[in-house]
Amino acid sequence: MHPDQEALDFMKDESIPHTLEVFKSKIEALSEEDFKQDQIFACIKATQKEAKARGKMLYMPLRIATTGIMHGPDLAASMELLGKTKVLERLSK
Repeated sequence: MHPDQEALDFMKDESIPHTLEVFKSKIEALSEEDFKQDQIFACIKATQKEAKARGKMLYMPLRIATTGIMHGPDLAASMELLGKTKVLERLSK
């Protein structure tokens, strides 16, 4: 996973580390059995409220951190396919 320069530049925003940390804590709280698209989406929505991040300042950092790209298929579905272990590993970088 190697984000392009545009993605790397986007991730420099000072609010992003907090958003990623909040999301990571939400994902860590899910059991392996609950790591499904609907539960992941609920974690994204909870992160939106807690981190006060909205729109692209919410979705782009999560997508770039977990998939390495700025645009792509449904984020929660992509994360479910990656699996909880891989998503947490990528959020820890």
